[in-house]
Amino acid sequence: MKRLSMQEIIDIIQTLCYSDSSKRILISMVGIPGSRKSIVSEEISKQLGFDRVGIDDIRKEFKTVLYPGESFDDRLVFEESYKRLKNALENKGLAIYDATNVYPKWRRKTNVITNYYYDISICIFMDTGIINCIKNTNEHDDPVSTEIIERMYNSVCRFPPSLDEGYDIIFRCKEFDR
Repeated sequence: MKRLSMQEIIDIIQTLCYSDSSKRILISMVGIPGSRKSIVSEEISKQLGFDRVGIDDIRKEFKTVLYPGESFDDRLVFEESYKRLKNALENKGLAIYDATNVYPKWRRKTNVITNYYYDISICIFMDTGIINCIKNTNEHDDPVSTEIIERMYNSVCRFPPSLDEGYDIIFRCKEFDR
């Protein structure tokens, strides 16, 4: 699979959107923490008008608004994300899901839960080296531990996204600097 730049991927998706504006499109980001998924999803949202559903954003909302100072079951975050994805696809027809999605069962679940709401499912696989991911996540307010990053990296290397998970198209985004 050829590695494409962020802008090359955006240009191809834009062509898809304009070739048939009635198509409902779901884009799922796949990549370990620090792989710059959010930068790509935000850029697609900005350039192409996709509604962006970000797991980190929902988790932050839960921590600061809904459950301040309390613990909560992370499954609630994912349930909320699926609800928002369905809503975005029903209303606008264009949604991008910004989550790690490094495990095949997570990717399949997203496609199964939202299957009724989209016509085309696109995966953008962030092909960023683990060293840069660790460096990038350490620049965040809430860095992810190296142990978790390594575990996720090993999983996505063993089980990269595939068409049999429900995707129609898979793009591999090459590493880039901010």
